Amino acid sequence: MASSIDPQCAKTFINAYEKDNPDAIQSLWLDSDIIIAIQNLLNQVPAVPVSGIRVYYAKYVAGADGSTGLPCGCGPGKPGERTVVLAPTKDDAAGNHNDIGIYFNYGNPCPPSCSGTMINDLY
Repeated sequence: MASSIDPQCAKTFINAYEKDNPDAIQSLWLDSDIIIAIQNLLNQVPAVPVSGIRVYYAKYVAGADGSTGLPCGCGPGKPGERTVVLAPTKDDAAGNHNDIGIYFNYGNPCPPSCSGTMINDLY
């Protein structure tokens, strides 16, 4: 069962990642619409038996025509920026966590979108 962790532990983990990955995104802010969409899936159980969420580390790419736009409106990032893709999962009989085929993005990567109070500002 998931639970929250001590803020100092979170800060330690985050700072260790940032030290090892100085050019990577530091965080990704997710709009409440994504959280609501996932909650709506959970509310459909057992129709959509969501067992968890897989987080894929990802990178935006240029559109097929080489432009800075993305195919299909895949998110707010620019080509080369890192992001995450959230994938709700369901368990099979063997206990494997399988993607259900619905994926979420549309987070704002930091940097460059680093507004608001972040963990190093608090602790």
